[in-house]
Amino acid sequence: PQSFLENVLWTDETELELFGKAHQLYVHRLKNQAYEEKNTVPTVKHGGGSVMFWGCFAASGTGCLESVQGKMKSEDYQGILERNVLPSVRKLGLSRRSWVFQQDNDPKHTAKNTQEWLREKRWTILKWPSMSPDLNPIEHLWKELKHAIWRRHPSNLRQLELFAHEEWAKIPVDSCRTLIDKYRNRLIAVIASKGCATKY
Repeated sequence: PQSFLENVLWTDETELELFGKAHQLYVHRLKNQAYEEKNTVPTVKHGGGSVMFWGCFAASGTGCLESVQGKMKSEDYQGILERNVLPSVRKLGLSRRSWVFQQDNDPKHTAKNTQEWLREKRWTILKWPSMSPDLNPIEHLWKELKHAIWRRHPSNLRQLELFAHEEWAKIPVDSCRTLIDKYRNRLIAVIASKGCATKY
């Protein structure tokens, strides 16, 4: 039922690149003007780098967003959940007795010590099929976030992280609500595709 979907805290991780594919610049040049100084494109020596983020949302808006330092291990993941899940549940007004935690089947999520940690928390965990990114509506918010950041052209990783937090907080509640209101359509499309890709 819709009331169930509105009480789910959707979570995921994504990597934001400082100079990723969506940040490419294209220059159109007239014939014989290819090497004029005004037509040259600045290059980035040594690459741009990237930052991994964990985030969550519900029908009532975006929750916490945290950057991940280094490679995330299961213990790091548990720390992120400890710091962010319950504050997000409170911020988003989810029912304290019946809210549901969603995560995918990433190895650090399904690690034995993470599963034991989650059992001790006594959170209700949404059962999640493997290899199913089409099912998680947060993927749409990641796309929206990436485009908003790249429009601001961050010049270093510190700016990238700052812009990420600012833009995450700006995502309209209506965008989150729409994703959940249309979730039934997403499920129907995934079932109809029988494991193949969908528009989601």
